[in-house]
Amino acid sequence: MVGLKFHHLVFDGIGVAQFLKVISEIACGQTHPSIDPICWYRETIPGPPMLSKSLSLPAAKFHIVNSTHEFSIQTIKRLKEQVEKETSNRFTTFEVVAAILWKCRTQAINAIGDVSLCFVANVRHLLFQLPKAGYYGNCVYLLTITETAEQIMKASLAELVRFIKDAKESLPTKFKEWASGNFKGDPYKISIRYNDLILSDWRWIEFYETDYGWGIPNSISPNTQDFPFVTGIILKQPLPMDGVRLEGQVVTKEHEQRFIDEINKCVNE
Repeated sequence: MVGLKFHHLVFDGIGVAQFLKVISEIACGQTHPSIDPICWYRETIPGPPMLSKSLSLPAAKFHIVNSTHEFSIQTIKRLKEQVEKETSNRFTTFEVVAAILWKCRTQAINAIGDVSLCFVANVRHLLFQLPKAGYYGNCVYLLTITETAEQIMKASLAELVRFIKDAKESLPTKFKEWASGNFKGDPYKISIRYNDLILSDWRWIEFYETDYGWGIPNSISPNTQDFPFVTGIILKQPLPMDGVRLEGQVVTKEHEQRFIDEINKCVNE
């Protein structure tokens, strides 16, 4: 077992995974990393005025429990086929799983008013002067979708998946607006409202490819217990399974069982 703690002011997930891969290559006898690290490339990254004066977050007023939920590859395939049949469009696993989590969590907490789904998007591909690999620093944008709780609870899975896909497709435009300073609200200001869910997808980060000489990891697990906001990490299931696992701080104890029940009902309809 290998444990790691890193500060988000230094790395994002992709960056720290690249760093770990270099360490593993050296541990396995390589004298030079397969990808040279780029420690500082700030001149290529936009720096519009920040609206948030402080990165500190107030302590949460609710006690969220650890949540884990499994989605088998068979379940995901069936749901994707169902949504694609209804819409005549193709969707990703993240889009389908995120839609399920957002809908079921909104129902489980019996949310009132606006609810938001936020998820982290990599923007390295939008910075054309930045080399394709090797940059370790933060290079992400936080996409946010906000709708009324009533609308989310009434929406079909296909409608919610479309919301998420549309948000992903808006990334180049929104990032360009932010880079030029043409934005009203700070997209990097993390919400700590209980109505809001923040998701991150770790399935394609190189954590899963890091080999210190004992083979690739059987599983990856985040520690989100110290986070002052509602967050879930989407992971690969432990080997040899090939589905998806949710881990994180998603609901309070009061809403835990209903959240599980809503997910089970949604995936079995």
